[in-house]
Amino acid sequence: EEETFAFEEYGFSIPYRILFEYFIVDQYLNDLIDAYENNNFTQNVIIVGHSLGGGLAKILGKYKSKQALSLSGPGMNTFHSLWKYEGTSEYFDLTSIDIVPDLDLVPRVDISGGTVFRLLCLNTTLNCHSKELSLCESMIMCRNPNAREYCRNMAKISDKDYEMLFNATEFDV
Repeated sequence: EEETFAFEEYGFSIPYRILFEYFIVDQYLNDLIDAYENNNFTQNVIIVGHSLGGGLAKILGKYKSKQALSLSGPGMNTFHSLWKYEGTSEYFDLTSIDIVPDLDLVPRVDISGGTVFRLLCLNTTLNCHSKELSLCESMIMCRNPNAREYCRNMAKISDKDYEMLFNATEFDV
């Protein structure tokens, strides 16, 4: 089974290996690493990103052994070995969190690593990629007292949809 995964990883990575010098993602990652290393953090750091930024957050988190939260970001299991910043974190599966809305296509680009939290997203595929909608649903699930106001103003969902999401995430304890 390991040989199959290694073959798949290599096979999927051929376009990257051929065209890597043309990918702007490496420059984004270099910029993030520079910004991180030139900052004197005095408290714990959680690296957060949405979409492409979520994938970059996971790579940077692995490289710097920091907690990373990816909101609708692509997975990185297959391609993580391509990065010259191969991570130093032995605990990546514990420190990386992927928030994956149903119907959102971006998190399905690759297999998510770490802890995966699934959101219902009862909307359209395009809207399921919205960070505002995902944060709204996360706030509802966590029973944040400001969820209704945030969802109404930022995610633009109706009170009826709010109630439906609230009821769908109700747990009997």
